[in-house]
Order: sequence, then structure tokens, then C-alpha cells
Amino acid sequence: MEEMANAAETIEKLAREAERLQLLEVARGCKDLDEFIKKLETAIKSN
Repeated sequence: MEEMANAAETIEKLAREAERLQLLEVARGCKDLDEFIKKLETAIKSN
């Protein structure tokens, strides 16, 4: 059972890391913070 908990924790950690990397990728394509915020707002509205 402990292996299942460790697997779940690992999956959760990897998911958070993937989200962080996606945000960094979006941020790199923005010229300033305002553009980054607008892109995030648009992404949130479309989901």
C-alpha cells in the first residue's frame, strides 16, 4: 500500500512540475507581466 501512496505522490509532483514548466513557457513568450497576465486570463476563461 505504501508503494501506491508513493506513486500517487510522485504523479502529483510531476503534474505540478509540468504545470510550472507550461507557465514558464508561456512567460518566455511574453514581453511583460501584463501580457503574461492577459494570456493566463484568456486561458482560464477558455477552460
